[in-house]
Amino acid sequence: MKSWIDAITRTILMVRGRRETAPQPVAPVDTRPIHLFFAPEAGVGPHFASHCVIARTLQERGHRVLFLRCNRIYRHCVVMEMLAQDVEKSQGERDEACTLCQANHDQMTTAYGLPSLDMSELVDEAMIAKVGALVAAMPADAGLFEVEGIRFGALCSSDLALATKTLDQLNATGAARRRLEAYVFGALLSFFAVKALLEREAVARLIFFNEYGMLAGGALAAMKAGIPITRMTQANHKNVDRSRVVLLHRPLGTMSSHEALDHWADWRDIPLSQRLVETVGDNIVARMSGQGFTVYSPKLSGQASDLFASLGLSRQRKTLVAYTSSLDELNANRNLMSAFGVDLFQKQQPFADQLEWLTALVDHVERSADLQLIIRIHPREAPNQREGTRSEHLPKLQAALSGRYQHTRVIWPEEQISSYDLAEIADVALPAWSNISIELAQVGVPVVVAFQRYVPFPVPDVLDWAATPEAYFQLFREVLAREPSFERMRQVYRWAHRYSLAIAVDLHDLVPSHDYAGLPPWHMPAAGEAIENILIEGRSVVEINREALLADPTADVEAETAALIAQIERTRDVMMQGRDSATSELSQALLRLDRLAQAGRAQLHSASAGAAWSARP
Repeated sequence: MKSWIDAITRTILMVRGRRETAPQPVAPVDTRPIHLFFAPEAGVGPHFASHCVIARTLQERGHRVLFLRCNRIYRHCVVMEMLAQDVEKSQGERDEACTLCQANHDQMTTAYGLPSLDMSELVDEAMIAKVGALVAAMPADAGLFEVEGIRFGALCSSDLALATKTLDQLNATGAARRRLEAYVFGALLSFFAVKALLEREAVARLIFFNEYGMLAGGALAAMKAGIPITRMTQANHKNVDRSRVVLLHRPLGTMSSHEALDHWADWRDIPLSQRLVETVGDNIVARMSGQGFTVYSPKLSGQASDLFASLGLSRQRKTLVAYTSSLDELNANRNLMSAFGVDLFQKQQPFADQLEWLTALVDHVERSADLQLIIRIHPREAPNQREGTRSEHLPKLQAALSGRYQHTRVIWPEEQISSYDLAEIADVALPAWSNISIELAQVGVPVVVAFQRYVPFPVPDVLDWAATPEAYFQLFREVLAREPSFERMRQVYRWAHRYSLAIAVDLHDLVPSHDYAGLPPWHMPAAGEAIENILIEGRSVVEINREALLADPTADVEAETAALIAQIERTRDVMMQGRDSATSELSQALLRLDRLAQAGRAQLHSASAGAAWSARP
């Protein structure tokens, strides 16, 4: 540890020496409070571009902004993770990351005329030594490690899960423990650097990107001092939508998503405009097409009917498709919440854990006279195009599902079978808890989730859940007998909008496309006033978007119904993949989508034949 502490100390002294020998212009004193953009990870270009767009908006509207930048002081950082560098790296590798970071920062802040401060102005040798000593003393159970009342080991567990898929992040050993120590070092360095800045400057708000430990450490310093914080990210839409910047005053995404469910009643009866319905539909089409690094499943093949033969399935039995979720990510979220003093996951569940659920499900199906089960193990559990690591959870799944089954088929992570092809033949989908639940509902598949409020969903508006094993098995029997509901599809689209889009400001008039990764040529975006209201006045982006939706004259039930029919038919066309509906055998999903579209058209016919349709239900 001493070697890299010495290297960081030498860098700080070198930077300070350059600064002290260069002529320093005398600038007028600006006493306005600072809106601090804590962005030491400028090497992640698309993220930093969003920082710059939001900062320039505030600056143009008369507010003081400041970027806090890194100048080669982190042992390991988000940019180095992006470049797949190990914690123990050569000086050349470190220089590669730092050069990229400095170049991005200088280019973008210069282009937009944004001021910045080097963290080396706030970090000295004593601070580096202090942080190093704290990390060296972190106990074997990192969950017990606290500094100034903050659980920094728990804070950084999510970083470790993302990088290594370790299940018990807080008791990691070997290389995983060394990586956790590097994350904790970065988080502590950020904490003390921001704390030092707050002692000398009046800061009105701190803005940071995502939940990485080194960034959340700075946010926690602000929170501890009573300074408001805003977490920025880009909308989880069409892989990642860089034209929609999320601005939430909660430090964790989990907090915001649970808040969305808690206040669902404020949104559930508000119709969407045609444009918003189409935007929600764009996402499921993109995901079925396998677009983007956030999509782990192979793309929809259009050959779902072949699965009956290739998997040895019976056409006389009802087909259940279970989708597992990533346990390491669940554990990391629990740890991350504990660092902020909250625990939002629902305690009452029908099963103790995912393995108990799968075992009970297999047993139920194997004893049944009319069911068959496909278990799709999450592709993230194995090395994939995004990560080269196998999860620690995978061997446990392999051991639990090693039997010889008559009516159960297991699709392992590396198998190139699309989760969306499986959805097409499913009579009922049975996810553990992940976001694929809402995607399945959008393609018309009835969904019964096993674990509620890990990822929150409105029950029963959007999908179903039961509190006991007996009720769970009875519930999917009931769901099998239900007719598809157009009104439920309406709620599915409204929830998808609330969950992923209503949390963001729309910058499409400035950012040219959803996948634009650079810094756009500047002009004030139409959302400038909203951004100012959110970051200066502390208003909620969700409430601002709700008010805009209520005021939109194009958002009425009849227009929404017509738009939903169009999206249902669009989804059906995508799933058909060029097949001739006159000659092809239609899958369960396609038949359900047909019935949903018919139900929607019947509603439109009734509305046109009867009394005026209210714009607000």
